[in-house]
Amino acid sequence: MPWLQIILETDASMVETISEALVTAGAISVTLQDAKDQPLYEPPLDTTPLWKKTQVIGLFEENTDCTE
Repeated sequence: MPWLQIILETDASMVETISEALVTAGAISVTLQDAKDQPLYEPPLDTTPLWKKTQVIGLFEENTDCTE
């Protein structure tokens, strides 16, 4: 089954807002990925560290209306 993938690059401070917007728009999943090859080493427990520049990737069904 074909999928539509939207990739947005943002600062770490906007990741949560963009992730929520993609889910509200109908994303089946949202993935975070390093946008600038910045390593993250052993993070402290109970933390979710983010890269300074992060790609937020929304996965949508193929027939999703992209004009919204």
